[in-house]
Amino acid sequence: MTPMECEARLRAMKLWLIRTLAVFSVAWLLGLGLVLGLRSSAEDRVEALTVRRLTFVDEQGRPRFVLAAPLPNPVVQGKEYPRSAPVYGLQLLDPAGNEVGGLGIQDTVEGRILCFDHSTAEAMCFVKAKNYTGLSFYDVPAPESAVGRPGPARFEMSLVEGNVHLALSDTNGKERIVLGVDAKNNAEMKLLDGEGKVVFKAPQ
Repeated sequence: MTPMECEARLRAMKLWLIRTLAVFSVAWLLGLGLVLGLRSSAEDRVEALTVRRLTFVDEQGRPRFVLAAPLPNPVVQGKEYPRSAPVYGLQLLDPAGNEVGGLGIQDTVEGRILCFDHSTAEAMCFVKAKNYTGLSFYDVPAPESAVGRPGPARFEMSLVEGNVHLALSDTNGKERIVLGVDAKNNAEMKLLDGEGKVVFKAPQ
């Protein structure tokens, strides 16, 4: 083999070695990236989370709903009011931080409560308590009403110990149409005047 042939073969071997090292380097870097990516994904995944409160904010950083056990006191028209008993669940807030509704569990009455509010009191509530299941709609409270005191109930539906009751009321909160079926499957319908006097009843 001539010197020129030896030099050419050495150049070829060097080129092969460089290419081989380059391929192995790229493969190693890709493999390392894949492993790190999988590890990062595994670390980012949370299987369980135990907290007392989570606050979700809008695009301007204002709290809009809170998950907590117990929930914070409600703010109504900018003022905080204490709750009569602890409530655990979800609190809904307007942009100013006033409570406008929520879903809660209240242990003192074994209650599960879903409400949406007028500015100072409830507008609609669904309640499941120990011996009571009910749905109520309320008018807007009078301007002089105390905070937390709802307006007249206009619609009430309840189930209590086997007795189902449906009442439609006037703007004074007086029942005017009442339908019911008792626990013995007896049905009744009543129409009442504004003083509460029955003007029609079926069956008689």
